[in-house]
Formats: sequence, structure tokens, C-alpha cells
Amino acid sequence: MTLSLMVVTLMVATFFAGSIWVPSAQLQHRDPIASYNLYITIQDPTGVYDYKTGNLITNGGENFDRDVIHFGNDTGQTDWFSIGNATVAVTLTQLTTECAANGLARKVFDSEAGWMNGTDYAANKTATWMVTGLGDGNYVWVNAVGMHWESAGDGNLYAAAYITDGSYHQLMDTANVTATWVYTRDDN
Repeated sequence: MTLSLMVVTLMVATFFAGSIWVPSAQLQHRDPIASYNLYITIQDPTGVYDYKTGNLITNGGENFDRDVIHFGNDTGQTDWFSIGNATVAVTLTQLTTECAANGLARKVFDSEAGWMNGTDYAANKTATWMVTGLGDGNYVWVNAVGMHWESAGDGNLYAAAYITDGSYHQLMDTANVTATWVYTRDDN
């Protein structure tokens, strides 16, 4: 009797572990390792550097999606890009140190292309900064970019991404930094 009860308990536990716990774990934040959706080009007197990376949607970004989808709130669009330094994490509400000078302030995207296919849609938004006013031998160090739904302030960071692997990139005067964010939504 005890052995058969243990077998039934094990079977039920195995069933629930396979059908409840595994899918719920898939709904949580995960590292952006499967595909790239952010393309960065840095162009300066030493050359052209191309990077591609994935982003991490923040808790605020998930709440933004929830509010738009569930509550119908018109909270705006993710039209603003920032550049600076941060340890990319779901709890970020803005980049830890957001550049605000030398041509690197938060800015609205420069160009956008969007398309729909049935219930799926995508948009590419591109912003370009040009570093100015540093002078010879001076640099700005950056490692991250952010996508926001407000032009300034804290608490409106939708997603963040490292420019490379989290290491810092040195920007010199006249460097151009172009970020193209690819946002895709599959509603099937």
C-alpha cells in the first residue's frame, strides 16, 4: 500500500513538474542570447565598429506592455533612446549614468520603418549621436543604451542593452554612434 501510494505521488509530481513548473519558468525574464535585435555602429577616426546584441525588457517595460494591452492606456511610444553606463538588469528604471552632454543626450529616434503581417508587427527605430566638444585626448566611456517612452526622467526605461559584452567603449570627439532597435511582436 505504501509503495503504490509513493508511485502515484511520484507520477502526479512528475506530471505537475512537467506541465506547470516548466512553462511558468519560461515566462520569466531571460538573457538575450537567442537573437539580435539591437545593432550599434560606432564610427570614429580609428575605424568603424559594428556590434549586435539582444536587449532585456525591464520590469517597467513589461508593465508598459501590460498597461497598453490590458488597460488600454495610451502611455506613448518607445521613441526615446539614451546612451550611457549601466549593469543591464530587469530592475533598471533608467541607465545608471545617462549621458546628457557632448551630443549624447537622450533623443527621439531619427528614422523609423514599420510593417505588419497579419497580427504580427515590427518596427526598426534608429538614432544617431555625434560626440562633440570633448577636445583632443578626452573621451566618454559608455557600455549601454536604453529605450524609453518619455523624453526625460526616471521610471520610463522600456528596455536596455549592452553595446558589446558589457565592457566599456571609449568615444572620442567627432565619433558617431548609431543604434537601430528592432522591435518585433508576434501576436499569434
